[in-house]
Amino acid sequence: MQSLSIARTTIAFNGQQQMLLEQQLSHEQALSKVAEARYKAGCTIVVAVKSARNLATLVEGETVLDRTTKRSLPIGTVVCDGNGNTGVLIADQDGVPVVAQMAFTGDRQLAINQIKKIRGAKLYYYTPQK
Repeated sequence: MQSLSIARTTIAFNGQQQMLLEQQLSHEQALSKVAEARYKAGCTIVVAVKSARNLATLVEGETVLDRTTKRSLPIGTVVCDGNGNTGVLIADQDGVPVVAQMAFTGDRQLAINQIKKIRGAKLYYYTPQK
């Protein structure tokens, strides 16, 4: 009787884990569509502070600066990186624009295409830094 109870508990746990994994996959697929749309619409790619030739990775809650003025980009700006991450700048509790509403796409080609748009450009001030 005890082994039957253990088996039922194990089956219930495995079923719950499977349901959670399926929900996570569905959520990831929805976010991927958002990220793809952002890349296709022309998100602003973010580069490193020290070199415009080095890409930076977006991190939720961090600010993104204009390379020329060293000020934050405006609220509502859609930003992206070379890894497939995208985000929208929203105001934090202090009113400072920070990366939020992040979405990821596993389609590296979209990120590469966005990077190719800025490669070879003589002026890098269009690419913000962080």
